[in-house]
Amino acid sequence: MNGDKNSKNMKIFLPNNHSKWKIDYKLVSPDNNENLKKVFLENFSNIADSVISIEQVAETEVNSNNFKLGTSKGKKKSFFLLRRYPETRNIDSIKGAHEVLNFLNKSGLKTPEIILSDSGEEIVHTTPYHYTVFKFLKSNHFKGSLDEIKSAAREFGKMDALLEKLPDATKIKKMLEFPPKVLKLREFSTEIWENIFKEAGKHLEETNDEFDSKLLSFKDFILDAVKKTESLKDEAKTLDKQIIHFDLHPHNLLTDGKKLVAILDFDSLRNFPKMHGIAFAMHRLVRQYIVFAKPKNIKKAVEKAKEIFLNVYQKENPLTELEIKLIPFFLKTEALSRLSYAMKDFYFNGNAAWKGDLDKQTAAIAEAEHF
Repeated sequence: MNGDKNSKNMKIFLPNNHSKWKIDYKLVSPDNNENLKKVFLENFSNIADSVISIEQVAETEVNSNNFKLGTSKGKKKSFFLLRRYPETRNIDSIKGAHEVLNFLNKSGLKTPEIILSDSGEEIVHTTPYHYTVFKFLKSNHFKGSLDEIKSAAREFGKMDALLEKLPDATKIKKMLEFPPKVLKLREFSTEIWENIFKEAGKHLEETNDEFDSKLLSFKDFILDAVKKTESLKDEAKTLDKQIIHFDLHPHNLLTDGKKLVAILDFDSLRNFPKMHGIAFAMHRLVRQYIVFAKPKNIKKAVEKAKEIFLNVYQKENPLTELEIKLIPFFLKTEALSRLSYAMKDFYFNGNAAWKGDLDKQTAAIAEAEHF
């Protein structure tokens, strides 16, 4: 199967798990409710006497650890967001993310505000988790309008310009590094993918699993994408690295339907070329615009939204010709890294949690051709 032919025939710019923009909530389980209530009241009595409700976003996010708390303090009722960090999360990486978040907040960027505990701490520990409380922001996810794209691009430009001048950046970069295991899983090359396909073939013979057949049908398409990224790696290596937000997708943005309210998830800070993060952000926002607007001519609509994003971003933080040229490279590189992680974790570690990324990331690779 020819990779170019496959990409042309693939269904792209379809709704995915980040396309639902309206935020709905569901109550947490009784056990979870009691545990979270205890943690909150024991450490944040300065802002609440009682917890009235604890809810979680009613979505299928695999690692959702954010909780909306309805509270009261005397006669005053308030809402807060309680962030519970996974047991495996390194405390230094949390501190590094908070340091960046506070810097951006003080610089006027639209970011969440951390609420200090009774003891004046940003992070409290109750075995086995760490917790942080944020001011709750009533809004929805990025919906997909051009006004939202303009507002988000403007804030992204400001953010990257600020992060380029981040104090103590060298120290913080070390605190925000990918764990070695994650880096290993994200690595890809022609040889690595040949081994993945070989393992998929063995698995197919043993189980007759349709998933294996589906992955193998993308063999030429994926290897073609890998080859194209390899041809541009040397040029990409000439770009400077800085701390960036690595995961700017619609569910990590809050808007009022027209303007950006806040950028979320600063756990996703990494040391990469800024175009890596911006290409990813632009793709995810533009594709959501296509899902939302349903234009008849997708190619023209993508070009229009892309130009709007880049023009607004560059008013805050100019890009070089090389950075703009490498947009498709960074989109394919990130999609291939995520797909490599998912497939290696499945075939070599037996973890099927990210199998669904096959459709999502192959579509992202194909969509990259529109940018």
